[in-house]
Amino acid sequence: MTSRIVRAKEEDLSRIYNLEKETFENPWSFKMFELDYKSPFSSYYIMEEDDKLLGYCCISSILGEANLNNIAIAKKYRGSGKASIFMSFLMEELKKDKVEKILLEVRYNNREALGLYGKFGFKMIDRRKNYYGRNIDAIIMEKEIGE
Repeated sequence: MTSRIVRAKEEDLSRIYNLEKETFENPWSFKMFELDYKSPFSSYYIMEEDDKLLGYCCISSILGEANLNNIAIAKKYRGSGKASIFMSFLMEELKKDKVEKILLEVRYNNREALGLYGKFGFKMIDRRKNYYGRNIDAIIMEKEIGE
């Protein structure tokens, strides 16, 4: 069966949280997901196959600008092209929503993510020292969304 990307429902938050804990050293808390999910500016999407969660992302959008808050692909599916499929989907959704620009933060040493974002035309615009902790800088990236 092929994977599908759909808007997440509130009942998906526990699966999203479990994937978050598997993926990140400093994961968001479940409460953070609950609060963010309820924001009128947030959009959550999941990629699934049958009942397996392959990935998720959450985006905040306001006044034509979006921030990619989190995106994760389950370890088992990394390197399979799922992240590129997800990013292509997101770019199309942002175009439909008339978003003009998207920003994100990524660890300076996350080569896979930096490669993915570069492939989609994101450009480095800044670096935040110690953003993720001592000696772990964030690269701030931006992409103008084309017509």
